Amino acid sequence: MQSASDDAPSAGTPGGLLPEDSLLQRLLNPVDIASLVFFRIFFGVIAFWHVWLQMPDVKTKYIDPDFHFTYPGFGWVEPLPGELMHVVVLVMAAATIFIALGLYYRYAAAVFFLTHTYILLIDASVAWNHYYLISLLGFLLIFVPANKAFSLDVARGAVAQSDDVPAWTLWSLRGQMAIVYFFAGLAKLSSHDWLNGEPMSTYLSHKTDFPLIGRWLAEDWAGYLGSYSGMLFDLLIVPALLWRRTRYLGLALAVTFHLSNSLIFSIQVFPWLALAATLLFLPPAWPRLGAQWRRLTEPAAAHFESVRLNGRHAAIAGLLALYFVFQVLLPLRHFLYSGNAEWTYAGHYHAWRMLLAEREREIAFYITSDDDASICEVDPTAYLYPFQTVQIDIPDMIVQFAHMVGENYEARGATDFKIRVWTDFSINGREGRGLIDPDVDLLSVSRPLLGKPSWIIDLEDAVPLGEKPVAERCPDPVPLERLRQIGSALEPE
Repeated sequence: MQSASDDAPSAGTPGGLLPEDSLLQRLLNPVDIASLVFFRIFFGVIAFWHVWLQMPDVKTKYIDPDFHFTYPGFGWVEPLPGELMHVVVLVMAAATIFIALGLYYRYAAAVFFLTHTYILLIDASVAWNHYYLISLLGFLLIFVPANKAFSLDVARGAVAQSDDVPAWTLWSLRGQMAIVYFFAGLAKLSSHDWLNGEPMSTYLSHKTDFPLIGRWLAEDWAGYLGSYSGMLFDLLIVPALLWRRTRYLGLALAVTFHLSNSLIFSIQVFPWLALAATLLFLPPAWPRLGAQWRRLTEPAAAHFESVRLNGRHAAIAGLLALYFVFQVLLPLRHFLYSGNAEWTYAGHYHAWRMLLAEREREIAFYITSDDDASICEVDPTAYLYPFQTVQIDIPDMIVQFAHMVGENYEARGATDFKIRVWTDFSINGREGRGLIDPDVDLLSVSRPLLGKPSWIIDLEDAVPLGEKPVAERCPDPVPLERLRQIGSALEPE
């Protein structure tokens, strides 16, 4: 373990001082590659595990459905035809192995990023927050030379062995994780419900069968303890790991926090991915465990002289600056919109607003004639797979579903009809109330790329909508494949 400053370079500089002048020069100074090699290997292993968990559902989630919920602005992303989606997933799995081995590493990182992001964008109802994080880390690894030591690329002579890398390569990954932690903590700090123990109290009350401590998890104090400890952890873990005096305490808390999450919550590989990335905040040489993993090259002392910046350095700095400006601004956009973000979902995507709302809902879609003389209730299970139906409590997906139903009816020759929705939504134990104006024809509204749609009722203004309207069930949809074959000449059944 290094005994100098937290991110001390691999060798001393003249006089023991960092180079003078700009921050850019400090980011170009060499640091030990060991922690990046550790992260490369464990990212590859965890990413393979992540892909392995998805493999059994490729057919059900990507091949069989005729319809997929997409992200705003990415409606053009569609699954490949036939069995090609299996090929995409197999290629992605192979890329994770190549990343871990450091074999054709940069190509493997690029392939993994592209295939994983492609699958992420196909259906928003499938994705979790950590899927987005995995894509971001995969993107950064394309530029991080984590294959310059302990890799097959070195063994086959494709890259030169080096035990040092520019400091920016380490700080780019650290910066990404710092953003995740900070904005997760900020979201909790700015949530009135979170500060009042919800939804953590509800989550923990369902875990009373947990070994040893389960009998206490339903207590009120347990919800507050979980809420405030989680918030403080997110806000303080990065400085705790970077400051030498609190480093070991921070490491113990990080291990405890993420292991607890893996046991209490069903969040797949995220705790292990976060823990592996959190270790990047330790001194760069920590995986060497003293001298157990020896350096194969001499420390790059010559690089500690003042660095003359060139066009390549400026390009790297510019790209990193743009990337991190985007990563900082994206989670802040919800502050531009009125209303509770957990209720409206405006600015919620990719903002690290995790586990902030326990949602209960009842929802019903109705097709009415333009003169409201006739009405029928749409059965979502006739159009969607089970994994999709549980997601139509998100306003954007409610509109997507309504538009899909409308297109199906129009394809059968139906005209002059509207689609409305009755909602009874509750978040964090509140009384159920309407989320969407029941008088709005969802076929007449669009999906905004940014902002809060006017047809969403703010939480503060929402009221119960009364009993759900009773209506006959609408005719079942005609399969899209059949519609493509026979055109749009069919009349409504």
